[in-house]
Amino acid sequence: MTTALTIRNQSGHDIQLTDDGVDAIRLGAAEGLSKTSIAAVLGIHRHTLGDIMRRDRRAQAAFDEGRMELERELAGILREHARSNDKASVIAAIYLTKTRLGWVEPKSSPEVEVNVNNGILVAPAGKTEETTPLKIEDIQDD
Repeated sequence: MTTALTIRNQSGHDIQLTDDGVDAIRLGAAEGLSKTSIAAVLGIHRHTLGDIMRRDRRAQAAFDEGRMELERELAGILREHARSNDKASVIAAIYLTKTRLGWVEPKSSPEVEVNVNNGILVAPAGKTEETTPLKIEDIQDD
């Protein structure tokens, strides 16, 4: 049985979210589609999809469930490939987890790493000669 909730969008048009629409939202999210792309699949504007997701809990729940499916899949790929040394697949999975799932590296302050390249001190971004414990004049070629 298909149930529908009628929602009036910002333009004053009535939009009905059917069970098929909820399924399309979940499937699109599980495939890594953006909300803009999911809206296009549904034949609506992305702002209308945003309105629907705010007003109909089924829509937001479907999106969240789809993203959880994608996260489980990508985490499995990362785990599998981390054990197999397949660099290309790991890079692709990391990219998707960052862009589609919002994963980020921890915000720790690692020790400063210094790279000497042809007698030139190369400090990491945001580091200056003053904040780097090793001074340029301390570097000597032996």
